Amino acid sequence: MKLWGGRRRLAIGLPVALLLVLVYAPIERYRPSCGGRIIRYYFDGPMREVFVDNMAEAMARHGFPYVRLGNELFIRLFDPDDFIINTDWRVAQSIGFGYGPGTTRISPPPVLTALMGKAKQIIEQDQSFSEKEKKLKTTVLFDGDCELIRAAAIRIEDMAPADLLRYVPKSPLPPQCTPYNMQGWRRDCGAVVRGDTVITPASR
Repeated sequence: MKLWGGRRRLAIGLPVALLLVLVYAPIERYRPSCGGRIIRYYFDGPMREVFVDNMAEAMARHGFPYVRLGNELFIRLFDPDDFIINTDWRVAQSIGFGYGPGTTRISPPPVLTALMGKAKQIIEQDQSFSEKEKKLKTTVLFDGDCELIRAAAIRIEDMAPADLLRYVPKSPLPPQCTPYNMQGWRRDCGAVVRGDTVITPASR
């Protein structure tokens, strides 16, 4: 049985799912992402089941149309909007903070816990933040942090390093590029690569 997500959730079989796919075509496979509306980085790889569960739950709760087939979500082409942009990191953060679907509690993946520790350390060591700002930024730790969103959504521990997107900072770094504001993989501070291939070059 498959689920069609929306304000009303309906259990359907594969033939009906395919019919809905045709009715709502064109569609695309949902991929977790980070970045802005113009330049957005999409993460490929095996998605964590808890991320798919939490994302499907969020889509259904907000009436965002989707089809779930196994551990994959499909959405209408060009549907990624403010909802997706804002929900990617919120769902990722729910996993980092130990929440599964519904009210269940989970243990975050060890690789994610380690990255969260580094992200908190970056905030703590940034002298431009007041103590109040540090506390606030810790509560929205995943907002704009590509490494954290990816680790919460994708089983990166099961992937070869060459298959992962990677951020390469400029050398030397421009003065505006701090460890904190490079977490969003901004182009004026570096490039995004996969293996030896440049995906998004650094801006000049």
